[in-house]
Amino acid sequence: RLLHLDYLLFTNSKLIGSKCKSRDFKMFTDLVHRCLVTVPTRFTVPFSSADYWTNFQFHNKVIFFYLGCLPHSQQSSALERLRYIMPTNTELALRLLQQEWCDGNIEHLKLQARMLTSSVPHCLPVWRIAVAVERELNGRVEVSAPRGTGWLLLLIS
Repeated sequence: RLLHLDYLLFTNSKLIGSKCKSRDFKMFTDLVHRCLVTVPTRFTVPFSSADYWTNFQFHNKVIFFYLGCLPHSQQSSALERLRYIMPTNTELALRLLQQEWCDGNIEHLKLQARMLTSSVPHCLPVWRIAVAVERELNGRVEVSAPRGTGWLLLLIS
């Protein structure tokens, strides 16, 4: 993992002096993507081959480094693409919501928060954001989880 990060740092430093920026940046983006998909996130629990735990810590380091290399205007779309690759990465989901808020995309933030309450219903910060966005837009809040999850509809006036 450290080798991956070192190589990404090295490649990024070579990009700064590059004459063919768009082609080289495409190669750098492909390298980041390969790094993310080749390093595992699921690990078996010791003494149990049936149970797993998930760790996105390394992936989030790579993602946040990559975002630092992008112009601000491209960060939101990059986060959406990465979120599609790692739908269970809650830290990435929260970072996407933060980016939408910072960009002032309230309607898009509402859509993302609503989708996340369905895909990651156990994440309390996502619910809080969904409620705050609904309150910001409507003054009345209605947030619900998909049927069969055991979650209740939340109405706040």
